[in-house]
Amino acid sequence: MKVTVLFDEESLTPDLKTGFGLSLLINETVIFDAGSDGDILINNIRNLKIDTEKICAVVLSHDHWDHTGGLDSLLSILKKPTIYLCQGFGHKYDHCKPKIKRLCVTNSTPVKITDDIYTTGEIYGTYKNIPISEQSLFIVRPDSTVALICGCAHYGIAESLELLLKKIGDYLGRHISVNCLIGGFHLQHESDTYLRYVLEKFLYFGIKKIVPLHCSGSNAKRIFHDTFSVGFHDLKVGSTLEL
Repeated sequence: MKVTVLFDEESLTPDLKTGFGLSLLINETVIFDAGSDGDILINNIRNLKIDTEKICAVVLSHDHWDHTGGLDSLLSILKKPTIYLCQGFGHKYDHCKPKIKRLCVTNSTPVKITDDIYTTGEIYGTYKNIPISEQSLFIVRPDSTVALICGCAHYGIAESLELLLKKIGDYLGRHISVNCLIGGFHLQHESDTYLRYVLEKFLYFGIKKIVPLHCSGSNAKRIFHDTFSVGFHDLKVGSTLEL
């Protein structure tokens, strides 16, 4: 199982363009979020020689422009994938139906996408004091450990880990633990005191590998790097990480 960064603010090489937002390719079959700019996203997919024939699903974490802006362009190069979005998005993406196989609207219950990849189900957070509907992804391994992949985690990554693990554990009917976190953690404006609290939570839950992207912030990256050392991964557009 592997994750490749398709869209973020830094890239490995000049031919890979950057922008504010996030898009990840998971195990060559699932795209998680679509960045903020379709031209940039398509450029990176082509320059990375991604086999779009293998992509069966697109998952939108939440309805913010920096995660959905490239969707229409993305759908123009895919062959009718299934789109997974939260019921809190309303009917904003109904116009995509002619270009896709199915529109899967998720509620609070996890949904199986492939044998190893599941949505967390819808979970609410806030952004600028406005409620926001969001979902993340679990990559489930045979040993019942998971990697959690987040778009922005407006729901509070540290505060929600216990709930998210209970949800996927109840859905699968077994105890689940998390050892890897990937994506945007929405920590860029947080104090060092709060970041230390988040770090303590991560260590409590047994996180061994961490990959902060997008909105995680430079201070969080510094603190996580100092603590996780070889378990810290500073990925850029074009990077691939084996999980």
